[in-house]
Amino acid sequence: MAVDPSRRKVLTSLATGSAALLLASALPAGQASAAVPQVAGVLPAIIPWPKSFVVGLGGTFQLKSTTQIVVGAQFRPVGEYLAARLAPATGWQLAVVNAAGSQSGPVIEFGLDQSLAAEDYRLSVSSLRVMVSAAGPEGAFRAVQTLRQLLPARIESRQQVTAEWNISAAEIVDGPRFGYRAVMLDPARRFVPLADVKRVIDQMALYKLNVLHLHLSDDQGWRTVIDAYPELTKTGASTQSGFAPGTVDPVAGSGPWFYTKQEYADLVAYAGSRFVEIVPEIDGPGHTSAALASIPEINDDGKAIPPYSGFDVGISLVGLQNQQRRDEVRKFLVSVLNDVAAQNPGRYLHIGGDESPKATAEQYTAYTAMANEVATAAGKKVIAWHEWIKGAPLPAGAVMQYWGTAPGSADAAMARQAVDAGHQLVLSPANRSYLDMKYDNQTAYGRSWAGLINLRTAWNWEPTTVLGGAPIAESAVLGVEASLWSDSANQFGDKPFGPTRVYAPARTYTDFMLFPRLPAVAELGWSPSVDRSTQPSYQELVRRVLEHSKRWEAMGIGYNKAADIPWSSR
Repeated sequence: MAVDPSRRKVLTSLATGSAALLLASALPAGQASAAVPQVAGVLPAIIPWPKSFVVGLGGTFQLKSTTQIVVGAQFRPVGEYLAARLAPATGWQLAVVNAAGSQSGPVIEFGLDQSLAAEDYRLSVSSLRVMVSAAGPEGAFRAVQTLRQLLPARIESRQQVTAEWNISAAEIVDGPRFGYRAVMLDPARRFVPLADVKRVIDQMALYKLNVLHLHLSDDQGWRTVIDAYPELTKTGASTQSGFAPGTVDPVAGSGPWFYTKQEYADLVAYAGSRFVEIVPEIDGPGHTSAALASIPEINDDGKAIPPYSGFDVGISLVGLQNQQRRDEVRKFLVSVLNDVAAQNPGRYLHIGGDESPKATAEQYTAYTAMANEVATAAGKKVIAWHEWIKGAPLPAGAVMQYWGTAPGSADAAMARQAVDAGHQLVLSPANRSYLDMKYDNQTAYGRSWAGLINLRTAWNWEPTTVLGGAPIAESAVLGVEASLWSDSANQFGDKPFGPTRVYAPARTYTDFMLFPRLPAVAELGWSPSVDRSTQPSYQELVRRVLEHSKRWEAMGIGYNKAADIPWSSR
């Protein structure tokens, strides 16, 4: 695995060069495939780019205060979501009605098409109607995100603005390349308040991301309630990276910092309403200092360690040196993983497995066997970091998450071993989609152990070839993830919080590090595979990102105006 003493551990629609431009000229007028660029400004700035986009001939749809949103019963929640999204900027509360109550004039209509896959949709815009066709509410919700992007950027404003809300005629057919398109947040190192997690979920929704991976435990903090072990959120939640016990976070307040069960249930429901599945992670057997500070019995000597608020990794290991300690660890895992499973209705439970240098091979195998058994008995499919393949045999349906940086490396070989055994991968190569990496040398936050990741680097990689050697089958890729670790979620590196070092709010960090790179990774997970290596294809991405930056400003997202993007050309 990649080793670094300081740390831890996208696509589009367009083909390449002059050949692609010649192909564009050969198509019928007004048509653009998922792999054909056209003159900048002709096509709307949709991210991720759809499977098929055709400029329509039916004039322009004008959204008005009298426009009705026509829904059947199963589409009503999506129709109401759309009305709520449009209300602040327009000042209108559009009526959401059933078919019998609709008018004959311009409408936004949702229709059932059970021939489509769950997330697929068709979107047809003419002067009299916007028609969304989907097999159910999930596909309709994805269509709504495209519809938002067809409207002027100011539609995202939280305050009323004076504007004409026009949508050019178009015919769109769309659906995802991969079913798992994730963002990872790390509240264990730097606590992210509930409202800010919801804010990230809304940002994800716009870009059709559908999984929120929450890293809920680590050396620096424990953030979820376990009824059998209240000390986990008394002692284990008393620290963050750089925040010693008793320190007051200027945004999150005084510790302990964790999500109550009521708050977590609210978060799960909020995510579900936006078709985002939460995947909780309880890391082990390393990254466990917060647990070791809380539960003496799972330590080698039966004594709790002091709470840890530093920035190091690879420093902890639960007690595995004899059967007595292993019995205590198993008891701990049964209580913790069952409680976490009960709080999360999703399919998966992430059980970690990375960076455990203190464990012998035998100890690591013993731990992975216990965790596999307990998670599976709790009714969940296992997700673990790719090192997990070194341990006990993987249970049926297990998924390995690859965070390596080098094609053909030992890390890549472990991921390929999982594929050869019939398991799928979530791909989050640290040198491509670890968005805690600095954008450039001037970036105020983050690290650089995996390299600098600018917009082009985050965008220009291919999931089926990232391991090196022969491409893996597309079916072996469950999906991709943009991972935002919080090892250095402040502007002072590894220096602790203090009177002269007041950290920026967690929201500032997430905005700055996710944008503009997150939409690029989102496109990698959704859009068809294309050649992203040429300058014309990258410039087309930049065109769309520049347009989206106006949206981010309307949404209040504090994005990074990195030097290699021509922001003044918008």
